[in-house]
Amino acid sequence: MLHLFNKVYLELDDKIELNFDRVVIGRQGNQMAKNLTGLVQGELVEHSLTFPTDFVNLIETIKTHTDTSGKKLIVYTDLANYRQFIVKWFKTILPNLDETTFDKIIELTVFKERVINNTQLQTVSGVNMQQLWEGLGEFDFAGITVTDEERTSIKNLGLNLSYEYLLADHFSGSTNYTSKLNTTVHLFLKRWFKETFTDNREMVLMNLNNKSFQDGLGYSQSDVDYSSTNPLSGITGLESYADDEIWDKTTDLSSGVYGICKLEGLSDTKIAGLRTLIKKVFADVEGMEINRTMFSILDYLELAAKETITDDEMNTVLDFVVANPFDTALVPKFDFQNVNYVIVNHILNLKRDNDTTTLTKFRLL
Repeated sequence: MLHLFNKVYLELDDKIELNFDRVVIGRQGNQMAKNLTGLVQGELVEHSLTFPTDFVNLIETIKTHTDTSGKKLIVYTDLANYRQFIVKWFKTILPNLDETTFDKIIELTVFKERVINNTQLQTVSGVNMQQLWEGLGEFDFAGITVTDEERTSIKNLGLNLSYEYLLADHFSGSTNYTSKLNTTVHLFLKRWFKETFTDNREMVLMNLNNKSFQDGLGYSQSDVDYSSTNPLSGITGLESYADDEIWDKTTDLSSGVYGICKLEGLSDTKIAGLRTLIKKVFADVEGMEINRTMFSILDYLELAAKETITDDEMNTVLDFVVANPFDTALVPKFDFQNVNYVIVNHILNLKRDNDTTTLTKFRLL
């Protein structure tokens, strides 16, 4: 699934999920039978058997719909229209794009789909893996044109484009999308830390009855109240994972004992407590050397808790990501459908090599 802009995705039509709002182009581009309309949650926004002659109008229609509905929308196409759509899209948003760079985008996009298919990260809509292994076929890169007027119209829509292209644009030396990149980097920083602390706290909860955890974290079996909705409460040293201000539990007990990690507005003391505890779990229970570079990301926890970050702070975070090998480069796994992480690594490599020439091919309109 290719993320186009905020809440909007492009997908092959091997399996159309009717409970998503959608645009359907190509062999399945017919109006759904009226007697089925009330049985599905998704809305058919546009449909056509052929590629639209007014591409800008289609994008405008989609953006207007998602701005109003606030819902996810998927553009489904058959293979022939997918090839046409993807060329038109990238030649529109990347005015310096050449065929070599386009081919790299396609190569890494197909590879990403192969990687995440049949995993917990797979798309809701099943794709034809045989088709992906065979490849997407030949693209008419030279034959599909984009006018300056079309680019201007798309630019004026102010679309929230995908992170990997905001990142490439920034690394190419452009400042046109710095504000949008700043917002995205900060959002991802928050989400990444929330995922990290939630996963680590869940591991502690699942291992409360584990003697190795008890010895490493300094509590005993008698300190645990397994019937409590907050079983970490009262255990010395685990206060940060028991704090109701951090773990924003709802009153609905169906949410379990985990709660939702809340970083925004936390005091420096509570932030320091979270950082100390997660390091303690890794060091005293799992025996890791916490002075290793991978733990240096915890130095940026204060930034995640802020309402906004400055551009200098954003660049500090990006400098860290470029300089250090990191499993997800601070892209939350929750966002792996919103970001082509394989292309992110390609962009980071170009930055590490100081290959500004190639980066300019990814520069946004």
